[in-house]
Amino acid sequence: MDLRHLSKEAIIVLVLVLALFGLYSLDRVRLGHSIPDEKRYIQSTKEMVESGDYVTPRYHGKLRFQKPILFYWLIMLSYKIWGVGIYGARFPSILASLGCVVLIYLIGASLFNRRTGLFSAFILSTSEVYFMYSRFSTPDMTFYLFMTASVYLFIKAYRGDIKGGARYLYMYIPMGLAMLTKGPLGFFYPIFTVCLFLAMRKEWKALREIRFPLGLLIFAAVSAPWFIVMTLLHGDAYIGNVWTMEIMKKVKYFSSGTEINLPVHYFKASFYYIGMLFARHLPWSLFLPASLVTVQRYALRKKGREWGLTLIAAWCIAVFISLVLVWSKESYYVLALSVPVSLLLGRYFSSLTEHGDPVKNILYKLPFLFGIAAFFLGALLWLGFVSYVLGEAIFSLSLLMLAVPAFMLYAYLKKNRTLLPISFFAASFAFFAYFAGYIVPTAGKEPLEDVTGKIRYLIKQDDSVGVASSEVSYNRLNALLEEYKVVRVVPSRITLWTQQKDLIVNFILPAEGRVFCVITKDDYYEYLGEGLRERLYILDEFSVWKKFHKQDMQYFLDLTGYIFEGKRDLLRHSLKERVFLISNKE
Repeated sequence: MDLRHLSKEAIIVLVLVLALFGLYSLDRVRLGHSIPDEKRYIQSTKEMVESGDYVTPRYHGKLRFQKPILFYWLIMLSYKIWGVGIYGARFPSILASLGCVVLIYLIGASLFNRRTGLFSAFILSTSEVYFMYSRFSTPDMTFYLFMTASVYLFIKAYRGDIKGGARYLYMYIPMGLAMLTKGPLGFFYPIFTVCLFLAMRKEWKALREIRFPLGLLIFAAVSAPWFIVMTLLHGDAYIGNVWTMEIMKKVKYFSSGTEINLPVHYFKASFYYIGMLFARHLPWSLFLPASLVTVQRYALRKKGREWGLTLIAAWCIAVFISLVLVWSKESYYVLALSVPVSLLLGRYFSSLTEHGDPVKNILYKLPFLFGIAAFFLGALLWLGFVSYVLGEAIFSLSLLMLAVPAFMLYAYLKKNRTLLPISFFAASFAFFAYFAGYIVPTAGKEPLEDVTGKIRYLIKQDDSVGVASSEVSYNRLNALLEEYKVVRVVPSRITLWTQQKDLIVNFILPAEGRVFCVITKDDYYEYLGEGLRERLYILDEFSVWKKFHKQDMQYFLDLTGYIFEGKRDLLRHSLKERVFLISNKE
């Protein structure tokens, strides 16, 4: 590649992608934080490789119909490059997240200008939810990459960069790949966005030009073959599972036989996703209110010539309506809004630095000053925590984190239009790198690794493994024991003492077979009577960081008292939870 033919912004994006590759790969050889779905994809793909069956996923030998096949294939391909392991399983998500960063730059440059594309790439890559899911072996990042590619191809056709009567048909190919990655929303999200945009623009001729019937055939040609093969192989079992688990479960309008007030449900869901949109796109979401006002004013001055804002609005509306209509609610679903929201914020920063003095704009000044204060106070509090509780082991590098708000303050005082948002990006990048690459490996030594090692040494084919306390991360233990099925003995919704006791006792005392159970020391003595404890064996004892709950106000007050009273050992002890690995056999 001849860099002389690339724009300055394109070179910056290439450097950004290389830096993000390092950031997203930090500490990826260990599981660390994980989610349940990750284990299912890792284990199912390993079983596909071992069995030689590359069509039907299986999880612990049982058919797994929950999601389509493409992401499994990508993991298998990654295994060929990196070997079978955690990093190999997560590499497709890292690669997809980098691809999305490049795509958002191209979209921003196509809709507005290169500066907008560059700012959008900075914002997307360092939003909290995007950073988190770039590091998980789940199909989400790959899914959103294909959907973003579909919208990008539509933009190129709409602008006339792709010529010919078939120019809109190209966008149906990534829709098919998205369908093959995670399901029907891979088609619905982009086609709803495109149709809504054209309707908002009243371009009815273009609605005909997208040639929906022929596009649907192209979409089916890409996505349908695997589904047809699965139907031929597994018949009604596959069709029934897909219909009930992947379609009806998403759009059902009932819960446990209780009649639901749909308007109230949709109202609550709307506020839920508005809140999650803000919370999971920090720190950049601090500028969302300002961007909505400023970009609208700028668009009015342009007298509607920036049709890119209409596309962004259609994209956000289409996805948001879809999220509200889907019955199940998960905070990470707002990932579908990450690209259009980042484009909106990118246009905001671009227009502001081109046409105004950012420091004089109160809508910009307040969130920026709040960001500086939050980073500074957060760094000070963290320094106090690591020096007082964790000791000096991680204090020296933690001290460097004070440079983050210092750089932001310098940019603010210099009033440099470009340096201001860049300093915010640098602060976010440094924050994620610090915690992912340094704090988590240093302070977050995985105590469950020793426990799972003991279980692996002792476990036999018919034995059971369970987590009986909410304070122990079921997700993490489940992921660490990737080759075994782990049971969540006590669901988080169970709160009654008698229910918890019955669930734990019924799990530990099965009719036959050995049971391994991970339970906190407090729960062990509270829920298991003395007679039962005499029949059980404590195989190991360890500590985990205590989980905090909103009802634990007295606990927080106690911790504050320990700090002011100088009771350092008691504070350290209170932050940890003692956990037992118990079994019904020695």
